[in-house]
Amino acid sequence: CIINTVSDLSDTQVTLKDVTAMRATGGYNNDWDLSLALLKKQGYRGDLASVIPVFQAHYLGDQDTPGLIAREKTLISQSLLARLTDRQTAVVTGRPRSEAKMGLEKINWQPDTVISADDVSRQKPDPEGLLRLKNQNTDLKSGFWFVGDTVDDMQAGRAAGFICIGIGPNQTLLTEAGADVVLDNVNQLESLL
Repeated sequence: CIINTVSDLSDTQVTLKDVTAMRATGGYNNDWDLSLALLKKQGYRGDLASVIPVFQAHYLGDQDTPGLIAREKTLISQSLLARLTDRQTAVVTGRPRSEAKMGLEKINWQPDTVISADDVSRQKPDPEGLLRLKNQNTDLKSGFWFVGDTVDDMQAGRAAGFICIGIGPNQTLLTEAGADVVLDNVNQLESLL
């Protein structure tokens, strides 16, 4: 969606490598913000309000054309999901609540709490969403684990005092951003549980 949005609004092409490199610098956990930043590098003079509908058209599609969300693959195994149902879980996401709900329905997971972009005034790397979650669950004695795949996730988790579990191939980058441990894929989390 980011690549298509940049192409539509600037008539230039960016690659997945460009997207990954920009996200790795931090501050671009939100795909809309990342799209705008890449566009600005191409000389784009528009604002976020002009980027969002283009991105959303690619992501959600319309009545005639399915969006790219329809092609998303489930990365989390059913056995890990089953293990998570025995625990208090939450999702803190930079996506709007309606899209978080769609993603959770797709993988058939019902966390106890969902904190979306609609629920916070500042998104990751700011820890606002995680701190809200922590303040709602003061009775938890064993601490909080936060699993994420971006620099912003790890910075937010560290600032909120969570145990940070990074997911992805760039162990050094995630560790430098605050990860206590980095796993190659989310399903390795099952062994930690």
